[in-house]
Amino acid sequence: MNLVHPICLSLVCRLARLLLSDPELLILDEPTNHLDASARQWLGEYVGSYAGTVLVVSHDEGFVSAAADSIAEVSLRHEQALRSQTEQTVVGGRLELYKSVKLSKFKEERAERQARAVATVEAQERERKKMQRMGAGAVFFLFRAATP
Repeated sequence: MNLVHPICLSLVCRLARLLLSDPELLILDEPTNHLDASARQWLGEYVGSYAGTVLVVSHDEGFVSAAADSIAEVSLRHEQALRSQTEQTVVGGRLELYKSVKLSKFKEERAERQARAVATVEAQERERKKMQRMGAGAVFFLFRAATP
């Protein structure tokens, strides 16, 4: 006999009440954490066909595959805190939007974007070194015409 924990049942009831209220904007933070497989599948399908705007934070790839038609990746930049060698502090981040990209294509698109970014940085570094070499032995003359 499978019994549902009362806390989980309460969460499911609150989620169902929210969804039935038909809001214009749904903001869901890890909505599948306490759901069983069939509830996760139903929620993914429901959110995927939802007419309003949806913002979801989730690590559940099955849910994201069913629910998302665009992905926004948040990359946080961490730096070591001065007071401790092991403690890290979030010091900023970057939001990368993958519009109209399903999860199945997201990783491929991300790898392509990262490769282009690396190639751009490498080209800029080559150009900087070239400019330094040219400027090392050059003498620059600046002329300005006198204004009448």
